[in-house]
Amino acid sequence: MLLPSTPEIFEKRFRLIFEKGDWESYRELCWGEPLEVWEADLDHVRRIQEAGFAIESSKIDTYIQPNWGVFNDSRFEPEPTHSISFNLSHKSGFQNSLYFALANTPEGLRVCYYVDKPKSAKTRRVEIFKDRSRITDFLKKSVREFANGAPGALVSAIEVHYSLDHGFVSTSFPVTEKYRPGAAEYRPFRTLLIEKWSNLFGLPPSRVVLTSGEVFDIEADNENKINRVIADVGQLLVEVLIDLRQVGEFQKFKCRPDCELQVEEMEGQFGWPTNEERGIVNRVNPCSEG
Repeated sequence: MLLPSTPEIFEKRFRLIFEKGDWESYRELCWGEPLEVWEADLDHVRRIQEAGFAIESSKIDTYIQPNWGVFNDSRFEPEPTHSISFNLSHKSGFQNSLYFALANTPEGLRVCYYVDKPKSAKTRRVEIFKDRSRITDFLKKSVREFANGAPGALVSAIEVHYSLDHGFVSTSFPVTEKYRPGAAEYRPFRTLLIEKWSNLFGLPPSRVVLTSGEVFDIEADNENKINRVIADVGQLLVEVLIDLRQVGEFQKFKCRPDCELQVEEMEGQFGWPTNEERGIVNRVNPCSEG
């Protein structure tokens, strides 16, 4: 396998791969990544490309570790020497980005991937309910910024997506006439990073305080406890949306008569409303129809 010898060559190859959707060549470009890591990376990159994003610019740097929560429990393998950031844009005006850490090896430049750091005995405490005020402010600000930036848009849904693995909450305001909920078509408008979420399921174990006040320690391999935390955060987001609806926050922009509220975890582990509830409990009401 002939790997890129310089960051500039990597940058050019990735641009062509992304523009053409040439995912077989993407596997070659990421030679050396474990298969399960590459499949997750591919899914992320392909989802962005298929959503209609295009590369606008790129920046090559000598590697400096970003200030991300993931590095509390993980590190890059192999040791990076360079980084490349791609800025992407969508015809709708939305922005996105992709980041690659690269290592200079005898075979050429290799894409780095995360591996776990050695286990620590210290336990972290994460209190889910303490994020409510910050999330509320973020959602209110997103609504106002969209209303001010697109005053004539007729909104069909207010979508809130979240991920504990990646530590974020994001919003979207589709304006399609025939709205279909689903993460595959999701295009974020604004994103709130909550770094402590991305540390929940790593090492050392976290002590989680749910919104109910229940406390328990969570380990990375305890699927039942992980799903309970995911559901607790999802329900918190639902409650925040309903509270904002009750105080008329969504009257700040025009929306369709059947405009909906949606909450979904990015991997599909939580979704609101259910199919049976859709159109009954999640309508944006009242709202301005212009």
